[in-house]
Amino acid sequence: MDYERLERRLESVGVDIGLAEMHGRMASVVCSVPDLKQSQRLQLASDWLAVDRVEQDILVSLDEVFVQTAESLHEFSDFDFRLLLPGDDHALSDRFLALTCWCSGFLSQLGESKLASELLNHEEVEEILVDFQRIAAMSDDIQDAEENETDMIEIYEYVRVGVLMVQAICLELSKP
Repeated sequence: MDYERLERRLESVGVDIGLAEMHGRMASVVCSVPDLKQSQRLQLASDWLAVDRVEQDILVSLDEVFVQTAESLHEFSDFDFRLLLPGDDHALSDRFLALTCWCSGFLSQLGESKLASELLNHEEVEEILVDFQRIAAMSDDIQDAEENETDMIEIYEYVRVGVLMVQAICLELSKP
């Protein structure tokens, strides 16, 4: 998915939520409710956009992102899940800000999940969510430097693997 194109499209209709935060919310929903129907996905995306009228092409693009996210988090996906963030051609500070927004969206949506209390009582997940909170709360200005780039990659991987862990625990908790 072309992050920049879709981000510009969202900005053009005056939404308050960025694509990174929205993708964090999508990933959270996919973790906690993996079998959403298209109408439910479209309703959620529309609610998150919080504008009076959403153009159909935007909803179609967001549904494609939702589907790709679900497919990449599927148990047989070979762990190919990726966070939807600006590319490496963007300044490190912009990419890190997007990552903080992504974590914020993930946490916010997970907090609305039916599994929220059970997840918070799970030791491994609790630790991951506390770390995500710390990342979401960071507001440091990150300078473009090789050391910072390495740190960003490590944080990105931690979040990516953390989501996979949360998703696995959600599946375990959802079993009858």
